[in-house]
Amino acid sequence: MYKVVYNAGYGGYGVSLKGVQWMADRGNEKAIKELKRISESDSWKYGCCLGLDRHDPLLVEMAETLGEEANGDCATLKVAELDQEFYQIEEYDGWETIHEPNTMNWISAKIK
Repeated sequence: MYKVVYNAGYGGYGVSLKGVQWMADRGNEKAIKELKRISESDSWKYGCCLGLDRHDPLLVEMAETLGEEANGDCATLKVAELDQEFYQIEEYDGWETIHEPNTMNWISAKIK
Protein backbone atom coordinates (compact mmCIF):
# COMPACT_ATOMS: atom_id res chain seq x y z
CA MET A 1 0.00 0.00 0.00
CA TYR A 2 1.13 3.54 -0.82
CA LYS A 3 0.02 6.82 0.74
CA VAL A 4 -0.34 10.28 -0.82
CA VAL A 5 -1.28 13.65 0.70
CA TYR A 6 -3.83 15.71 -1.24
CA ASN A 7 -6.18 18.64 -0.73
CA ALA A 8 -9.83 17.54 -0.35
CA GLY A 9 -11.45 20.97 -0.53
CA TYR A 10 -11.55 24.19 -2.51
CA GLY A 11 -8.85 26.72 -1.80
CA GLY A 12 -5.57 24.99 -2.47
CA TYR A 13 -2.95 22.67 -1.11
CA GLY A 14 -0.76 24.04 1.65
CA VAL A 15 0.87 22.94 4.88
CA SER A 16 0.41 24.90 8.12
CA LEU A 17 3.27 26.56 9.95
CA LYS A 18 2.86 23.92 12.67
CA GLY A 19 3.20 21.20 10.01
CA VAL A 20 6.34 22.79 8.58
CA GLN A 21 7.81 23.09 12.07
CA TRP A 22 6.94 19.43 12.79
CA MET A 23 8.87 18.30 9.70
CA ALA A 24 11.77 20.69 10.37
CA ASP A 25 12.06 19.30 13.91
CA ARG A 26 12.58 15.89 12.29
CA GLY A 27 15.37 17.14 10.04
CA ASN A 28 13.55 17.77 6.75
CA GLU A 29 15.79 20.19 4.81
CA LYS A 30 12.99 21.66 2.70
CA ALA A 31 10.96 22.41 5.83
CA ILE A 32 13.99 24.03 7.48
CA LYS A 33 14.49 26.26 4.40
CA GLU A 34 10.78 27.11 4.36
CA LEU A 35 10.91 28.22 8.01
CA LYS A 36 13.83 30.51 7.17
CA ARG A 37 11.92 31.95 4.21
CA ILE A 38 8.87 32.58 6.38
CA SER A 39 10.92 34.28 9.10
CA GLU A 40 12.42 36.64 6.50
CA SER A 41 8.99 37.58 5.16
CA ASP A 42 6.24 39.67 6.71
CA SER A 43 3.53 37.66 5.03
CA TRP A 44 2.29 34.23 6.02
CA LYS A 45 -0.78 33.25 4.11
CA TYR A 46 -2.35 30.13 2.68
CA GLY A 47 0.36 27.71 3.84
CA CYS A 48 3.58 26.28 2.56
CA CYS A 49 3.91 23.76 -0.21
CA LEU A 50 7.54 22.83 0.52
CA GLY A 51 8.14 21.20 -2.87
CA LEU A 52 7.94 17.73 -1.33
CA ASP A 53 6.57 14.79 -3.26
CA ARG A 54 3.05 14.15 -2.06
CA HIS A 55 4.08 10.59 -1.21
CA ASP A 56 7.02 11.74 0.93
CA PRO A 57 6.87 9.51 4.05
CA LEU A 58 7.49 12.39 6.47
CA LEU A 59 4.79 14.54 4.83
CA VAL A 60 2.33 11.64 5.09
CA GLU A 61 3.27 11.02 8.72
CA MET A 62 2.88 14.72 9.53
CA ALA A 63 -0.59 14.87 7.94
CA GLU A 64 -1.70 11.74 9.78
CA THR A 65 -0.24 12.87 13.11
CA LEU A 66 -1.42 16.49 13.12
CA GLY A 67 -4.77 15.97 11.37
CA GLU A 68 -6.53 19.30 10.82
CA GLU A 69 -3.60 21.15 12.35
CA ALA A 70 -1.57 20.19 9.27
CA ASN A 71 -3.84 22.26 7.01
CA GLY A 72 -2.65 25.51 5.51
CA ASP A 73 -5.18 28.36 5.72
CA CYS A 74 -7.09 27.25 2.63
CA ALA A 75 -6.36 23.52 2.72
CA THR A 76 -8.16 20.38 3.79
CA LEU A 77 -5.35 17.84 3.73
CA LYS A 78 -6.19 14.16 3.54
CA VAL A 79 -4.15 11.01 3.04
CA ALA A 80 -5.19 8.62 0.28
CA GLU A 81 -4.20 4.97 0.35
CA LEU A 82 -3.28 3.67 -3.08
CA ASP A 83 -3.20 0.11 -4.41
CA GLN A 84 -0.26 0.78 -6.69
CA GLU A 85 2.74 3.09 -6.91
CA PHE A 86 1.59 5.24 -9.83
CA TYR A 87 -0.76 8.19 -9.40
CA GLN A 88 -1.72 11.58 -10.76
CA ILE A 89 -3.24 14.52 -8.93
CA GLU A 90 -5.91 16.46 -10.81
CA GLU A 91 -6.80 19.88 -9.41
CA TYR A 92 -9.82 22.14 -9.91
CA ASP A 93 -10.02 25.40 -7.91
CA GLY A 94 -7.70 23.88 -5.32
CA TRP A 95 -9.76 20.69 -4.88
CA GLU A 96 -7.58 17.72 -5.78
CA THR A 97 -8.50 14.24 -6.94
CA ILE A 98 -6.12 11.28 -6.98
CA HIS A 99 -6.14 9.06 -10.06
CA GLU A 100 -4.46 5.69 -10.35
CA PRO A 101 -4.00 3.84 -13.64
CA ASN A 102 -6.73 1.36 -12.70
CA THR A 103 -9.23 4.19 -12.04
CA MET A 104 -8.74 5.89 -15.40
CA ASN A 105 -10.96 5.14 -18.37
CA TRP A 106 -8.64 4.52 -21.28
CA ILE A 107 -9.92 4.82 -24.84
CA SER A 108 -8.34 2.59 -27.45
CA ALA A 109 -7.44 4.16 -30.79
CA LYS A 110 -7.05 0.73 -32.35
CA ILE A 111 -9.25 0.28 -35.41
CA LYS A 112 -11.28 -2.89 -35.24
